[in-house]
Amino acid sequence: MNEHDNVILEICDEPSLFTPHTEAGPWVGHLLQVVHDTEAELPKKHLIAQMVEGGIAGPIDFSGSPMLSVIVGQYVWGPEQGSSAQMGGIKGLDYEYGHNKPIEFNETPYYLFQYRTGDAIAASRVEAWEFIVGGGASFNHLNGRYTVDDPAGKTPDNARVLAALRNLKHFIYSFDFLKMHPDTSFVISGIPRGTYCRGISQPGEQYALYHHHSVMADSREYYVATLGTYAETLVLDLPGGAYQADWVDPASGSVLGSVKFAHQGGNRTLITPKHAVDIALRIKRVH
Repeated sequence: MNEHDNVILEICDEPSLFTPHTEAGPWVGHLLQVVHDTEAELPKKHLIAQMVEGGIAGPIDFSGSPMLSVIVGQYVWGPEQGSSAQMGGIKGLDYEYGHNKPIEFNETPYYLFQYRTGDAIAASRVEAWEFIVGGGASFNHLNGRYTVDDPAGKTPDNARVLAALRNLKHFIYSFDFLKMHPDTSFVISGIPRGTYCRGISQPGEQYALYHHHSVMADSREYYVATLGTYAETLVLDLPGGAYQADWVDPASGSVLGSVKFAHQGGNRTLITPKHAVDIALRIKRVH
């Protein structure tokens, strides 16, 4: 594979699914060393990935190793106990981001079949948006609409699933996101209790914020979107300057409202447009 430059080498998916964590961990560590040492003598060097399984800082958490390039999680939060214990992608943002490595949300429940209740399209959308707007690097959706009979996945519902991912890409690429880091400290108040909210910022220059109204499934693997009619009054703490704020609908990608304002510094109140599940906010300094 060395001649190919578009390959990420993951040591093993779910290595302790049938083996104790204490046995799988040393095996993964050995293979990590083997790949590293082998590529040292080859012309191209690849990103090396490994999913965290069996608990943070456990036998299969190599996030801090200088040989590891990509930290991998599966599902939203993941089971906490047992042989199937895995670190969810969004959980990785809270516990592994400090290693300053890309975190990949590598596996979701199998759309449409494993989202047991509620709106599977919305559930798929909110997990992707929360993860990427929260500082994640890569999102991989397991999608059952791609089949032998329909390899292009051309169904009306899948068009909506893919549109939400495309809208997410356009939203995040509207920022100079490499200069941003996970941050919701600029939100003083207004996010209702029980609402999931994440953001990234370059303080004083650009802010991305996303929140959704959902509950986490009992399996802790996915969200169940709570449909309703919502509008929040957010109080944000921003440095002085001129800004433009845009409210974006994740489902359609459309801008629901915009405002330009000169700010003296301190608290600023912004009212969300009405939304059914989720909404995103983009704030950028006007130079």
